[in-house]
Amino acid sequence: MKRTDICALRPGMVLARSIYDRGGNLLLGAGVKLKPQYIHQLRQLGFPAVYVEDAQIKDVIVEDVIFEETRMEAVQEVKKIMTTIEATGEGKGELPSIRKKLAKVVANIVDELLANPDVMVNLTDIRTADSYTFAHSVNVAVLSVLTGISMGYSRMKLDRLAIGAIIHDLGKTKIPLKILNKEGFLTKSEFDKIKKHPFYGYEIARKQNDLSADSCQIIYQHHERGDGSGYPLGLVSSEINELAKIVALTDVYDALAANRPYRKALLQHQALEIIYAQTEKFDPEIICCFSKHIAAYPIGTYVELSSGERGIVVGNTIGNPLCPTVRITHKDKGIPLREPFEKNLVEELDIVVSKVLDDGEELREEEGLVSVKES
Repeated sequence: MKRTDICALRPGMVLARSIYDRGGNLLLGAGVKLKPQYIHQLRQLGFPAVYVEDAQIKDVIVEDVIFEETRMEAVQEVKKIMTTIEATGEGKGELPSIRKKLAKVVANIVDELLANPDVMVNLTDIRTADSYTFAHSVNVAVLSVLTGISMGYSRMKLDRLAIGAIIHDLGKTKIPLKILNKEGFLTKSEFDKIKKHPFYGYEIARKQNDLSADSCQIIYQHHERGDGSGYPLGLVSSEINELAKIVALTDVYDALAANRPYRKALLQHQALEIIYAQTEKFDPEIICCFSKHIAAYPIGTYVELSSGERGIVVGNTIGNPLCPTVRITHKDKGIPLREPFEKNLVEELDIVVSKVLDDGEELREEEGLVSVKES
C-alpha cells in the first residue's frame, strides 16, 4: 500500500487502511473501493491523504506499531479528557483521576510496544486539522515509549513516560482555538499566550494526586530546550527532566510530519534531518534511540537511488533509518524492468536514496530545510 495525496485519488482505488473521524469513529473501512462521492467527502472533511492498495507491493504487509483498536481507543480517551477540561475549567469533580481514565489505553500501548521492541514506524497518521491535537497526543506517547524502550527503561518508568506524553498538551485546553489553528505567523501577544500552555497543563496535572512527578514535569517542560532557548522557564539541558527531553523531541518530530494550518507536512526524512541538525536543543543519545525506530523512507515510498535506479520501498531495518530495502522497478534513465529485484541498502553502503518521487515519477520538491513553528 502507499500513502496517496487526496488530490491524486481516483474512483476505483481501494483503501488499504481504515479512515476515522476526529473522535475515532469509523468513516470508511479498509478494502472499500473509492467512489467519487467518497473522495469528495474526504476532501470536504479535510483529510490530506489516505492509504490505498498498490499493485507493485501487494505482497508487502505494512502494520502500525500498535493495534488500530488501541490507537482509536486512546484518541477517544484523550478527546474526552481534553473536552471535559475545556468545559469545566480544571475538571474538578468531573475528572477525579486522569490517570485512571488513561490506565487501560496506556497499559495497552506499552504492552504492545514491549512485545515488539524491534518495530519500525512506517506509517504516518491520516488526520484532519480538527483532529490534530488528539491524534498528535497519542503519536507522541507511542514515539516516546519506543524511545524509552531503546533507552532500557523499566516498565514503571515507561508508564510514567506514556502518561505524561499522552497528556503533554493538557494546557492547550486554556488557549483559544483561533490562536491554535491560526494560519500564518502569530503575533507576539498570541505567541506569548501559546507559551503559557505548559504552565497551564502543569497546574491542572499537579492537582491530580495519582500523577507522578515525572509525568507532571513532562507537561511542564516539553518545550524546554537544551540550549536554554525553550519555554516557559528557559532551562538548560542539565535542568530538564530526562523524560521531558524525550517528549520534547517526539513532539517536534510528529508536528513536523503532520499538516498544520500554517504549512504542509514534511516528509519523514526531512523531519529527521531537522532533528539531526539540532543536537544543541535535543539530547544526542535520545536522538539516536528515537531515530533507530523511524523509517526515513516508509514502506510504499517511491525513490530514486544514487545509482540512477528507481523503485519502491518494501522494508526497513531497526537502527538503519536511512537504508531501506527497495524493490527496483526501473533501471538507470527510467527504463522499466521486466523482473523487479530488491536491494537492501544496509548491504549496499555505496548506494543511497537520492530523491523521493511522487507516484514513482515526479520529485516532490522542498526548498531545503524550512523553519516552522513547533507544536
